[in-house]
Amino acid sequence: MGMIEGRWIWRGLSGRSYGFTYAPAAAAPVGPAGVYLLAAHGGGVPQALYVGDGEDVAAALAASAPLLAAAHRLGMTHVHILAAGVVDRARIRADLVHGLRPPLHGATARVLPADHPQAASPPAARPGPGWGTEMLLSGGLAAPPVKH
Repeated sequence: MGMIEGRWIWRGLSGRSYGFTYAPAAAAPVGPAGVYLLAAHGGGVPQALYVGDGEDVAAALAASAPLLAAAHRLGMTHVHILAAGVVDRARIRADLVHGLRPPLHGATARVLPADHPQAASPPAARPGPGWGTEMLLSGGLAAPPVKH
């Protein structure tokens, strides 16, 4: 990865902890194959927006312009990376997606091209209450539902 700014521990649904390094989103990530996490740092605790993986993290991010645009609209400030082999990547990614429930995972199939390796796996976590995924992808933020 380019300029490493720090380290952060993310916990999956299994309870397992994963130590990531992170850098500002503007610094082009380079480095080993692994799991990447798009995050919004603010208020002291980063929020996971999307978890992906790839043999070449920089290429995976470069091929995901609509996803990156949606993440920026949600306040993405950093990219977290964990080096991992192909078998571990799939397991770690699924564990983190199901544990963290990043808001952009409900949108994954609509954001990535159909032939993208992550377009259909793992099963997408549903966005949290109040997130209008379609609005995120179209450029706006949906307001939480109003109760009458």
